[in-house]
Amino acid sequence: MLPGAEAERATRYRSKDARAEFVTGAFLVRAICATITGTAFADAEVLRPCRGCDENHGPPKMVAAPSWSLSVTHSHGRVGVAVARHAQVGLDLERIAGDVDAALERAVSSQSEFELLRSASGFVRHALFVRAWCRKEALVKAYGVGLGVPLSAVDVSGESPAIDSQRAVGLDVAPGACWLPLGCPWEGFASALFSDVAAVLVDEVCLADMAALADQPDRLAQLIPLLPWTQSLPAQANRAPRPG
Repeated sequence: MLPGAEAERATRYRSKDARAEFVTGAFLVRAICATITGTAFADAEVLRPCRGCDENHGPPKMVAAPSWSLSVTHSHGRVGVAVARHAQVGLDLERIAGDVDAALERAVSSQSEFELLRSASGFVRHALFVRAWCRKEALVKAYGVGLGVPLSAVDVSGESPAIDSQRAVGLDVAPGACWLPLGCPWEGFASALFSDVAAVLVDEVCLADMAALADQPDRLAQLIPLLPWTQSLPAQANRAPRPG
């Protein structure tokens, strides 16, 4: 179903659900790549270069459309892909459920974020933490640094990110970079979408509920060309044109 490197990566997931989420995201990326580049689905060429090593497990890059960026996220049966032209985007989706480990909460929160969390309790506190986590993850994914930067060095409590440059080495957030409006269609989930260029509009965000696949990920090859099981949500009122 997937070409070599991605097929091999899929086998590394021990959980059937996690493996199905990865495969769904990979197929969504290839469907978008095929549409943008005007190639057949089977011929869409996508690489996943990692900044930290030679492994092919980084954010997806379209070989035939280098000016476009992609970001993939998945959580508990939901999968999302964001695509933009002339900007780097990051997308994250997380489920709001259960309690957050106190040590994790402290480890990834800035001082001001932690003070805000301490003022809340129960579900509200957990929701605040997950939403902050999504905003941090979306930002670091847009810049391709992943968890190589300590999340506590990225403060997302304001309208614009505040970066501790001494701790967040290699993360240079330009003025105007921001989170973009994105509604999450699923109750109990939080999401965030970040762009490193405020003036560039995100072309499309595809969100897929895997429950609609009826636990048959092998049918993806037939379903992808039509995308009947995804929600295509424009992140902005105007959408970037696709290349002719």
